[in-house]
Amino acid sequence: MNKGFANIIIIIIVVLIVAGAAGYFILTKEPASPKDNLQEQNTNQSNQPVQPIPISQIDTSSWKTYVSERDGYEIRFPKTYICPEGNSRICADQNSRVVYEHLRLYSDDIRSDDEWPPTLSFEIEGLKQKPAGQDFFEYINSQIGSPANQRPNIEITKIHNAVILNGHKMVKVESIQDHQSVDLYFFEKDSTKFIRIFMARLKPEEANKRLQEINAIISSLKFSN
Repeated sequence: MNKGFANIIIIIIVVLIVAGAAGYFILTKEPASPKDNLQEQNTNQSNQPVQPIPISQIDTSSWKTYVSERDGYEIRFPKTYICPEGNSRICADQNSRVVYEHLRLYSDDIRSDDEWPPTLSFEIEGLKQKPAGQDFFEYINSQIGSPANQRPNIEITKIHNAVILNGHKMVKVESIQDHQSVDLYFFEKDSTKFIRIFMARLKPEEANKRLQEINAIISSLKFSN
């Protein structure tokens, strides 16, 4: 009887010792710092491959198509969009092949100067050059993200990782220009050429209701040669 009682006492003592050691380990272990967590997240992000993004599901069959034979690209936009003076033939033709250095488009909620500004404004520039062999994202980041290249009236708020759109790399940059929200889309045509699109949300609240339309216009850009 005494021997059994002694065994029980020994078991209780062992359990208390193990529990005390575990509690001491938990209390004295240093938690991971936010800096360590951030470093881990950044490491994971940097190792992620460039991923293709899905094409917008909006029906664009009734939209107009602008084709730049000189720069070798095409882009679609709603047929109700408005072209400023100088681009009028683009809006007049169902499938325009007029060549412009810059293509400007306004959303369909303005018909006169009294209704300015439109909700959305798009500007598509002609082909630009970049150094051959340099990674496209690194090049855009060096040009846009560098403090030395930033202008006083432009604040870069976010540079997105490169994605694949219609078989080509695209980098999106969010910015504030003259107190307006402006997204820049950079499309790599080949190792030495790219196209830049400016998309301004001149009426931010209304623009946020047309995000699918914005994505459909941007994702419609394709290179033809």
